[in-house]
Amino acid sequence: MGKLHLLALLLPVLLGLSLLYICEILWLRPERIRKKLRKQGVRGPRPTLLYGNTQEIKRIRQEALPAQKQDTSNYMSTLFPHFMIWRETYGM
Repeated sequence: MGKLHLLALLLPVLLGLSLLYICEILWLRPERIRKKLRKQGVRGPRPTLLYGNTQEIKRIRQEALPAQKQDTSNYMSTLFPHFMIWRETYGM
């Protein structure tokens, strides 16, 4: 009976700590990094919680496929077309 009470007390504490840790990793830590970057003047697209900017990167790559065949000398626009578009949009 004593072990059951101990488990009943520890289980909510462990679940709460696990949720805080997940919240720290998925939301608070990236938000602190974005805040530091904004203070330095670095702007960019707003990422989503779980996927970041991958959906936008996929969309930009699909749109850039015809242009890649025309310009084969510029490897940056071939490998990272989203960087080129974000540079035009947000500066740097």
